[in-house]
Order: sequence, then C-alpha cells, then structure tokens
Amino acid sequence: MSEVLKMTIPGDPGYIKIAETAACQAASLHGMDVEKATDLKLAVSEACRLVTCHGFEGWSRSYDITCEIDDEAVTITVKDDLCAHDKAKDEGMRCPDCPSEGDIGIKMIEVIMDEVSISKAEAGCKSITLVKKFR
Repeated sequence: MSEVLKMTIPGDPGYIKIAETAACQAASLHGMDVEKATDLKLAVSEACRLVTCHGFEGWSRSYDITCEIDDEAVTITVKDDLCAHDKAKDEGMRCPDCPSEGDIGIKMIEVIMDEVSISKAEAGCKSITLVKKFR
C-alpha cells in the first residue's frame, strides 16, 4: 500500500528547505536508511531549483511536489504547472549555487537517484520525477 504526500510550494527559494525536509522525513518514516534519505534530500533540493529557476529570468510563482512511498521505493515529482516565472530574481532572491541551466545539478541527481525523468512542455514548464529504491 502506498502513501502520498502532496505540497504546493511558493517559488521563493527559501521554501526549498521545506520541500527537501518533508521528502526526507517521509522516506525515513518508512524505513529508508540515513544515507539514501540524505541522497533523496539533495536530489529534491536540486529538482526544486531546476523547476523553479534554472533557465528562467524569474522564479516561478509556485510549484507542486508529490511524494509517493510504497514498499519498494520513494517517487517524487516536482512540477511547475503554472509556467509563470514572473517573480523577479533580484539580489535577495538569487539562487545560491545556480550553475548555468542546472547542468551540474542534473548530473548530480542522475548519479544519486535510481531513476530520473525530466520533461519540458512547449511553454517551458518543467517536471522532474525522481525514484529512490529502498534496497
């Protein structure tokens, strides 16, 4: 039987910590070991940055995170449904560690996760699905 946790996160980068912590804690509650849960936390953090800011002039207004946990794995989808990136990136809102288009972040996610799927709609919306298996 699976459990699902859903959140809508404001585009402000300060909220990324909430998303990564929630995903990590949910995985830990279901018995994921500390090393894998930490990997998951890092990947969720970078996925949030990729969806909300990389390649855009502004931060997205908000984005959705779905965390589905079953006996085999944790599947997290980070999705920008609104395709609205109008919250200006001023000096106080810059993404720390923001490499060009998130290339480094994508490679990191691919290395530490068991499965990764990235899709981009015509309007520029991004969706990233991450899978981390328990075993």
